[in-house]
Amino acid sequence: MDQNFPIPQQPQITPERDRQSQREQDRINRLQMTSPTRRNRRRAAQDNQDRPPPAVPQPNFVPANEPQAGPVLRPFAWQPPAHFPHQPLPVERYPGLPRNVIAHVERAHQFPSVDYNARLNEQMNAAQNDRR
Repeated sequence: MDQNFPIPQQPQITPERDRQSQREQDRINRLQMTSPTRRNRRRAAQDNQDRPPPAVPQPNFVPANEPQAGPVLRPFAWQPPAHFPHQPLPVERYPGLPRNVIAHVERAHQFPSVDYNARLNEQMNAAQNDRR
């Protein structure tokens, strides 16, 4: 029956094993004296050694009140080219009106309004005259 069940042997006590167990005991004692936050930070630092360090913000050496190098940008007023077919809106003729209203007024003056009822009556009269 002894052949089927091996009897566990006591581990041999060696000086190296004693030093290892002493180091483990010291480590456990150190861990119990430190806060969980410091332990977690230490563990995270060991786990993330392959990660690049976070970017360090760079200082701005140019004071805000001194002008920067380069051209000074001015507001740009767009002018249509000479061959542009569109006439600009006559804003000065309609003071106080928004541009979209001025555009509708100008369009209404350009194109006469269509009287759809009159057109329909003319077509119906023409159709009746053709039948006679």
